[in-house]
Amino acid sequence: MNFRVSIIINNYNYDRFLDEAIASALNQSYVLTEVIVVDDGSTDCSREIIARYGDRIIPVLKENGGQASAFNTGFAISQGEIIIFLDSDDVLLPYTAQQIVEVFQQQPDVAKVQYQLQVIDGNGHKTAKIIPESRYMPSGNLRSHIVKFHSYGCPPTSGNAFSAAALHRLFPMPETEYRIVADEYINNLIPLLGNVISLHQVGALYRMHGNNNFCKPIQGMEEPERLRRNLLINIETRDRQKALFNQLYSPPLQNIGVWEIAYLKTRATSLKLDPHHHPFPDDRLLPLCLKGCIASFISPYMRLRGRCLFMFWFLVMSVIPASKAKSFTEVLLYPEERQRLVEKIIHRFRSVEV
Repeated sequence: MNFRVSIIINNYNYDRFLDEAIASALNQSYVLTEVIVVDDGSTDCSREIIARYGDRIIPVLKENGGQASAFNTGFAISQGEIIIFLDSDDVLLPYTAQQIVEVFQQQPDVAKVQYQLQVIDGNGHKTAKIIPESRYMPSGNLRSHIVKFHSYGCPPTSGNAFSAAALHRLFPMPETEYRIVADEYINNLIPLLGNVISLHQVGALYRMHGNNNFCKPIQGMEEPERLRRNLLINIETRDRQKALFNQLYSPPLQNIGVWEIAYLKTRATSLKLDPHHHPFPDDRLLPLCLKGCIASFISPYMRLRGRCLFMFWFLVMSVIPASKAKSFTEVLLYPEERQRLVEKIIHRFRSVEV
């Protein structure tokens, strides 16, 4: 079968990167492609850049509605059997569409193909970082994994290609809840509709320039209000997963993903820092932390060091004073903060020596 690939670029005020993203989509070695550029109400020069490409692309100029709105609009007019959502600050490598098509040709039941991303800086220079690590990217039927852990190792938006037939069962996606991180909605539901195939090779360049959701600084990450917001989004996605699973399979599920470490960590931190506004009034800290220790032990794709780190965090969080919990979490669980602490200790040690 000759698959058509629809590359849908979602853009909002990224005129400094947009040209390179569009060019990368047009320069695919696989020729049976269409490039749809959805501008989500940009106020910079993005629309002038889009106009320069003429009929080489399909332009969609809309009012600002958020990422999910851009995804819905682009997908609604797409003609491809395979869909790639490309963020406008990223770059698709020339042979990626071809490699994706080959997988779909060999495995017609695949719902998603995912691949690694080479991290570049704001100026387009390659860094040493590739995300995700290969060992975090599973392949095959992930249905039982989703039931147990809710999520799985997958890249951000530009590292995924989807079966349009599968996406038709998920779209249109909810726009209010997913103004940002719309890829989380798709990535967490798609394994219930077919196999996920991981290519352990780089398929796109992922630009880290300070404004990406994936590389936000830690400032504010552990604030109770942000934790509560993340919890509610997570619960919303879980409810949709459960509803889709119960629609497709039996016996029906009462809960889904109860052993996800990140979820238990966020829930425990929210309860610890601000119990009066915690969105789950029946939660108790000690059972949450004990469950987190078990989840750390059974979680797949994690090194021994990571398991021990999270088990230690959950144990300490159950007894540490609330006033110390935020700084303890940042130092222990955020690598950049650990590095700063190590550097501070070394500096003080050297100053004592002198």
